[in-house]
Amino acid sequence: MFVKSYYKYDSLRNISYRTTAPITIQKGRKAALNRKLYLAAVITAIAAAYIMYTNINAPDGIMEYIHQYIKGSGRMNETKPGNDSEYMLFSMGPGRNDTPEAVLTEYFDALKSASNLTGKQMAAVGGTVGSGLTPYRRAYQCWSREWRDNNSFQEFLDSWQGTAHVLLIKLLPAGGQKDQKRFFVETRHLEVTADKPRSGIFYYTGFFTVGRTREGWRITGGSLKPQNLVWELSGHQPWRCDPVMVAVADGLGLGLQAGVGSPVVRDNPDGTVSVIFSDDNIGEKCAIILYRPYDGMWRVLEKVADKQ
Repeated sequence: MFVKSYYKYDSLRNISYRTTAPITIQKGRKAALNRKLYLAAVITAIAAAYIMYTNINAPDGIMEYIHQYIKGSGRMNETKPGNDSEYMLFSMGPGRNDTPEAVLTEYFDALKSASNLTGKQMAAVGGTVGSGLTPYRRAYQCWSREWRDNNSFQEFLDSWQGTAHVLLIKLLPAGGQKDQKRFFVETRHLEVTADKPRSGIFYYTGFFTVGRTREGWRITGGSLKPQNLVWELSGHQPWRCDPVMVAVADGLGLGLQAGVGSPVVRDNPDGTVSVIFSDDNIGEKCAIILYRPYDGMWRVLEKVADKQ
């Protein structure tokens, strides 16, 4: 034990004497206090990081608080396309990146890292995949308030059961009005079957509508349908590999034998084609915009008036 030695004066007896006092207890208490403070600081830092992480997928009230914080401080702004911050959707405001395309990009960015697998399915692929269920909350918030009122988060979550990964391959405009835009999407999914667990790659296409709401642009409708990768082998409806015939049947609503003259087919930079019909043959001059996804069957995106 360490002691401190010093002299003390007794005024009653008019003498000075030497005395000692232990100092190890005081130092020990100080060291213990320092350790406790350090531990408390570490626990506080971990708790703060956890709260920030979970708030990303928190209900609307908390996210609105974050939104207001961002607007006030200018922090946590959106990043460049392809590297979207998890705060991007909620930091968007009019005149910035609050666009229909940005909302759909955010939606599929969230689905890209999400997975909804049972224990048996995870065992079949060797363990957990991506970020698990967490990103689905962020994807769910991309839908409009009205849609969320009619579709619970659990129902949304269940719709992705067996999905390990979603990749957005194509996002194309497909018409719409000023406050209601329509888009065509093509996606590639990694899925795990439930009955005899094994993984596989599946391709989907679909149309989504994005509307302007009080929350900003939000998804108001849409669905994905699996592509038929066996179509080319089956020989059924072989005319679907011809963009002109698909434009006539699905774009104009006419029979395959209808006289439409010689429409012009023009390739577009975004991978689509325009099949242009003259008014001499169908009574109007218009263009049918089509896209050919992975399964090889042309899809009609929209019908527009030809300006040439």
